[in-house]
Amino acid sequence: MKPIFVKFVSETEIEIAPKDKDGVVGFCYNKKLCEKAGYDKMLVEEPKNDDDAYYVSEGEFVIKKWRPKSLEVVKSEKIAEIDEYDNTRAVNEFAVNGVPTWLSKEQRAGIRSGIEALKTLKKNEYKLWVGANAVELPVATVTVMLAQLEHYAMECFNITAQHKVEVMKLTSNEDVKNYDYKQGYPAKLNFEI
Repeated sequence: MKPIFVKFVSETEIEIAPKDKDGVVGFCYNKKLCEKAGYDKMLVEEPKNDDDAYYVSEGEFVIKKWRPKSLEVVKSEKIAEIDEYDNTRAVNEFAVNGVPTWLSKEQRAGIRSGIEALKTLKKNEYKLWVGANAVELPVATVTVMLAQLEHYAMECFNITAQHKVEVMKLTSNEDVKNYDYKQGYPAKLNFEI
């Protein structure tokens, strides 16, 4: 492995020598050119772990070290994981005749608005699109489906919120890292029509 030359800026920042500079290909590997341009330290890295990196300048070396993240940072990262999971198909999905799909909150509101318009016009059929296929359904059926879907979404929201509360109660990095936020969600809906 070729050495990496850097400028030490601060405990949280270094500047790595560019691969090519001033027409010199492989500039970053030429110790004399790097030193002349201010990249006067060689980077040494301790084995990576899941903690925060920081840099220490010692003589002609910059050592990349790792220190445990604060509990607040670990909690913030776990909350971000929970939010990301909440927006995946693991949560946001139901099936119509076995075909997986999802309707966002805005789409559900649009369908409700469409149903109200149909009711006002005394029409009884609604065309529900699932992927590239349309299914004609009685307005009453779509209304019940939407209510069930809204209930499912509400339950998922509540589980996600509860997971966040539970994470915030934890008192150690290890407990936060090991917290299983994928549990407790309701079974996905499957409409057979």
